[in-house]
Amino acid sequence: MKWNTKIKRFTALLLCLALAVLCVGPITASADDGAQKTVRVGWFDSAFHTIDQFGRRSGYAYEYQQKIAAYSGWNYEYVTGSWPELYQMLADGELDLLSDVSYTPERSELMLFSALPMPQIEWSERNLSYCLCAFPLVGAVIGLALWLWWLLGEALGLGTLLYAAGLTLIPVLLSGGIHLDGFCDTGDALSSHAPAEK
Repeated sequence: MKWNTKIKRFTALLLCLALAVLCVGPITASADDGAQKTVRVGWFDSAFHTIDQFGRRSGYAYEYQQKIAAYSGWNYEYVTGSWPELYQMLADGELDLLSDVSYTPERSELMLFSALPMPQIEWSERNLSYCLCAFPLVGAVIGLALWLWWLLGEALGLGTLLYAAGLTLIPVLLSGGIHLDGFCDTGDALSSHAPAEK
């Protein structure tokens, strides 16, 4: 067997392993130790968490908290108030979780902060319409990258497995995997072992 063929097979194996970790990781990452902890969460009106006319909670912070609950098995008890009131409750230990708390050195001595900061975008109907206009452009960029991968594969004579792994991983790498969100949400739901109603 030629040295070049061995390198191609080894690279294909590494890409397949990376793909397997990306696909299986979200499915097996749920925590199920049988005990459910109740976490007190501060809730205030903002762009990151809202309640619609039917009483349903939504928003970036709410969705983020639900992802945490899917992995940790936590139940949330929401405490409503103004942001200053809730921040004081957090500082006093009466709350466990509060979103939209900006990092300062003084605050970091009292509480833990996420390594990934919350975005500071004010979403509106107008902003969302601009965002939707960019989706075809994003698709075109990903399509161009896939076309370039095809050209490279043809030029180098890549094997089918390596070629397919590249076609699978390129959109994930370029979009940060955002297009796999539905797949990951389904994996979270299936592996949470929670009742279907939840």
